[in-house]
Order: sequence, then C-alpha cells, then structure tokens
Amino acid sequence: MKHLHLLMVVITIGLFLYQAGLIFAGGQVTPSRTFKIYQPNPKYATIPLWHTQMILDNKY
Repeated sequence: MKHLHLLMVVITIGLFLYQAGLIFAGGQVTPSRTFKIYQPNPKYATIPLWHTQMILDNKY
C-alpha cells in the first residue's frame, strides 16, 4: 500500500508540473486555447482532494 501511495503522489505531482509546463511554455499557443485543451476533466478533479483526505485520515 505504501508503494501505491507513493506512486499516486508522484503521478499527481508529475501531471501537475506537466500541465503547468504546457501552459507556461506554450509561446506558440494562446493561454486560453492551452487551458481549453489541457484542463483536467471535472469528473477527475476531486481525486487529488480525495487522496489528500485519505492521507489526513491515515487510512494508508
């Protein structure tokens, strides 16, 4: 379970940095278009919050 927990954290941070990189590095793409293309699906937006709550509740 510890390994899965660590993997999820790494993936979450990695995806966040990847998205930030795409948004800030996209000189040839306008920010509005970048946000439209790479905005996370609202269905999955609560997963990091749920994951954080799991850590706070010490369920791992």
